[in-house]
Amino acid sequence: QIGWRARIFCMGIIGDNPAVQNRHPDTEPFRHQFWINPTLTPILPEQTSWFWEGCLSVPGMRGWVERPNSVRLSGYNERGEYIEKDLHGIPARVAQHEYDHLDGVLFLDRALQGTLLPVKAFEENRQELWPDDWPSPGARITKPGEFSAIQ
Repeated sequence: QIGWRARIFCMGIIGDNPAVQNRHPDTEPFRHQFWINPTLTPILPEQTSWFWEGCLSVPGMRGWVERPNSVRLSGYNERGEYIEKDLHGIPARVAQHEYDHLDGVLFLDRALQGTLLPVKAFEENRQELWPDDWPSPGARITKPGEFSAIQ
């Protein structure tokens, strides 16, 4: 992108990808979308949820991240058409995560301090050993790929 003033990201969830199905079993797939020079605005900023978020830029780690449940994303698609979409749930979270990358922000910059954990911390029901409300209510019973059980 050197010399080209564009901010671009692509997001989507492919339905027949076993790795995605294992991480997000209740998530509806959505087709890949390209966003050029997007803007992102929370629809109801006070309505948030927590999520054990991860990233391919930080493999094998998860952090407890709070984000708005719904956002409005606007920008241009790959055909140069201006589009606007209201996103909710996983698509809203993915959009916020990818939008952050445009500003050099990773999920660990947003994770609640002290909650960066290796994926192994979630295997074999190790979460049962955590204090009840650590790092916040509902975190112990929330599996990676699910929204917090307590809002």
